[in-house]
Amino acid sequence: MPDSNRQWRLVSYPEGMPSESDWEMSESPIPKPGDGEMLVRAIYLDVAPYMRARISPQKNYAAGVGPGDVMLGGAIGEVVHSNVPAYKPGDFVVSDFTFGWQDFAVLSPTVIRRIDTDIAPLPCWLDFMGLNGLTAYIGLVDAGQIKPGDT
Repeated sequence: MPDSNRQWRLVSYPEGMPSESDWEMSESPIPKPGDGEMLVRAIYLDVAPYMRARISPQKNYAAGVGPGDVMLGGAIGEVVHSNVPAYKPGDFVVSDFTFGWQDFAVLSPTVIRRIDTDIAPLPCWLDFMGLNGLTAYIGLVDAGQIKPGDT
């Protein structure tokens, strides 16, 4: 296991299209989980359109990220250490918003879901098996009221 936790932090709010200069990589100690928490190592990080709203000083629907903060976002990860009886090292989990762009995060079971790789491969859980897929499903079924024969 590495000695430190790499983290992508926002340096300044982008003007227009975000650029490399708006970000910096920093390192911090790997966090230690407390009671009822687990240490999770990132395998895949989420990069999605909704994140643009998070890196703006404007108030909007998503919690903002300020200069100096680790970028918020989802991730697929592997449990490294667990103080939660229902999870063990080696379990794969997905966190929709709270992981952040970093190598390791301490998470509680309330902000993750276990991944079953027999259902779909790991990367799919940030895409069609995750919030993007749920959004598309609701759009088709509820808003679009799709019926058999419509496709």
